[in-house]
Amino acid sequence: MRAFLALILIVIVSSVTFAQTRPTAPATTAPPSTAQPQNQPSVKPPPDPTWPTRVYSIRYVDYRYIWNLLSPIGVQVAGEPNLNAISVRGPSAMLTAVDDIIKRFDVPGNAPKNIDLTVYVVLGSSEGEDNVPTALRGVIEQLRGVMTYKTYRVVDTIIARGTEGSNVQTSGAIAKLAETDKNQATYDFRLTGRVAGEGADETIHLENLRFTLAVVTMDGQPQSLNIGTSLDVKKGQQVVVGKATMRDRAVILVLSGKVVD
Repeated sequence: MRAFLALILIVIVSSVTFAQTRPTAPATTAPPSTAQPQNQPSVKPPPDPTWPTRVYSIRYVDYRYIWNLLSPIGVQVAGEPNLNAISVRGPSAMLTAVDDIIKRFDVPGNAPKNIDLTVYVVLGSSEGEDNVPTALRGVIEQLRGVMTYKTYRVVDTIIARGTEGSNVQTSGAIAKLAETDKNQATYDFRLTGRVAGEGADETIHLENLRFTLAVVTMDGQPQSLNIGTSLDVKKGQQVVVGKATMRDRAVILVLSGKVVD
């Protein structure tokens, strides 16, 4: 009987202990959250028909760069690529801000620079004689140290000019790739260039450079050679872009570039 009463007492004490250590919920209720839903698009006020319109002639930079700056501030922008101009419609206070933005960023220092590239198409071969200009002999000597071709000669020189940020493209024909060839080869050369740095640190970034050479071999078979890369060319530097093999010969591109004011 005493054991039975002791068991009941233990159960009662355990229940009281559990009830005392169990956390209780706060009596007050939290106010509703005022946070905005995530990833919701901002809602712009509808255009007012009384808003004035101004037309700006963009003198130094591509009008699309100015367009990108103005689009987020709540004005309506339209562009005319042939005139490099934009029209802006919005509240008068906003148009004042537009004036300031255009004055700040449409300046000569932000104007795209002109790029001049000189590309030598060099043929490496196991026969014939060297024929390279003096300015290229240092590069040719370096090629002899890493390639097995006995002779090198320039079969064409490509002059490519363009404005940074735009596509530079030129094409043409190479009369022959060896003294015994009778068939012309046609080429297509293209890239996009950008300029960084100034003075001795000036560098031309050549992006998506593609050189394609279509040639008919001595046995009458068409062949396509391709060289593609992206690279940096520093001021006064000559760079070996790459090579494409044609049987026992190779077409090698050597490039130099400069920025023209």
